[in-house]
Amino acid sequence: MRREIALYVIWHKQHRPSQALGGRTPLEVHAGLPPANASPRLEPRAEWPGEAPCASPQTEIRGRRSRKLALVVGYLEGRRHLPVIELQEAA
Repeated sequence: MRREIALYVIWHKQHRPSQALGGRTPLEVHAGLPPANASPRLEPRAEWPGEAPCASPQTEIRGRRSRKLALVVGYLEGRRHLPVIELQEAA
């Protein structure tokens, strides 16, 4: 039980963005790290405006537009109730 609770705490602090924290994780806030949601983004849509009014926070586009992306779902130490989700450029 202690191991499962410890894993949940790690997952919650490091991998789960919080709306109350502006999309940052508790670790980003506590350690003063730059929020991942403010780094340059991948943009799969060729015609999408760089400064779309619905995007928050506004960030630059990383690389070129219209790249194929892959949604990669992993799990913290194989625990399916602790998903770690990444968006990566497809090969």
